[in-house]
Amino acid sequence: LLASLIMISLAVPFILNPVDNAKTYHMFDDKVGKPLQMDAFDDAVFSGKNVELLKGNKVICFFSLTCPMCKYTAQKLAILERNNNDQLPIYFVFWGSNKKNAELLDAFLIDTKSQNIPYKFLDTKAFFQLAGNSFPSVYFIENGLVVNKNSYRDMSPEEVERFLTQDRGQ
Repeated sequence: LLASLIMISLAVPFILNPVDNAKTYHMFDDKVGKPLQMDAFDDAVFSGKNVELLKGNKVICFFSLTCPMCKYTAQKLAILERNNNDQLPIYFVFWGSNKKNAELLDAFLIDTKSQNIPYKFLDTKAFFQLAGNSFPSVYFIENGLVVNKNSYRDMSPEEVERFLTQDRGQ
């Protein structure tokens, strides 16, 4: 009887107030409609090339090298990129350093077939300042302004392609 009462007393708070993942999932949506925090980037060099992030439409993806949903999203974007002759302004951002994560990075790029998509690493603080707390985070940037943010749940390759090609007049 005592064990049953303990179990009920532990379960009741969760029954009355269930955990709402949607609330925590959208915790960092306040970035939409605001400028991209360029100060968090030490520079705008992706795969050795300087990128003008404040002009035109770009998609910047914040990924963990070990996250299965990040790999799934990267794979979808890599297919989209290949279908557009590697001409879409899609960029990957990882946290940490290339030197410490070289093997993980190689595996990520090979597994997702995304070797042609430019990437960069940010230190942990800057990465989470930009990406928030959920992965993957896919930001749609228009002239330096964050106009949309998706995750793997709601990221549509068609939407990405429309957004990126409208800037080029296609």
